[in-house]
Amino acid sequence: MDGRTGTGRERDTGPRTPIHWVAVIPLKAGRGAKSRLGATLGERARASLAPALARDTVAAVLACRSVREVIVVTDEGWSAGAPGVRVVPDVPNRGLNAAVEHGVRVARATSHRHLGGDAARMGVVALNGDLPALRPEELERVLLAARAPRCFVADAEGTGTTMLTVAPDAVPEPRFGPGSRMRHRESGALELVLPDVPGARRDVDTGADLLVALGLGVGPHTRRAWEALRTRDRERGEPGGPGAGPGLRRSAGSPG
Repeated sequence: MDGRTGTGRERDTGPRTPIHWVAVIPLKAGRGAKSRLGATLGERARASLAPALARDTVAAVLACRSVREVIVVTDEGWSAGAPGVRVVPDVPNRGLNAAVEHGVRVARATSHRHLGGDAARMGVVALNGDLPALRPEELERVLLAARAPRCFVADAEGTGTTMLTVAPDAVPEPRFGPGSRMRHRESGALELVLPDVPGARRDVDTGADLLVALGLGVGPHTRRAWEALRTRDRERGEPGGPGAGPGLRRSAGSPG
């Protein structure tokens, strides 16, 4: 098994295979960021966890050896925080897929500054900003397997998408959002089915998702935010913290 499935419309193209990658991570601003998480854990938890999830995602991507730069597309007041991270405004302001396309355009327009003569072999990987359990080596496996013009990784539920890879001369055509796994397949993108990449598939939309991610092992920002929420709730006389609240129990029993 080579870890690849798809519709057959896209094939391994050899010469197109990137040797360098730029990552594009679109982030919603304000209360729109992780709104489903707020619905299950409350607004205070959402406001603390949403930026933490994003920072752990960015850190994991930046630590991947094949990634040369991370471009964060957002209108949030978000600082780069590390060399190799660039924050650009969400100029289209028309949702997630438009933000991804904008990020790809920015990456391609400026790739010569970072890659010189290798810019023609630069691929772009677009990721959700809510993958706190992602490991750099998991992303590396995904990028090594991405040998078609467009490839994607489905989420743990098997209905959505956590990341989309785009070869140097390919049109992005992102289809992120509800039901995106099927839409990406129908658009001709190749689905990558890889073993041992649970963090690459575990996005966090609900409290139940967060519990699973915590079990896999999350990055330090998410861990600190979660522990701070639990500590504050214990101090307020809620012994279980947010992890024992009715909203999380409801989300754990929902289909997500």
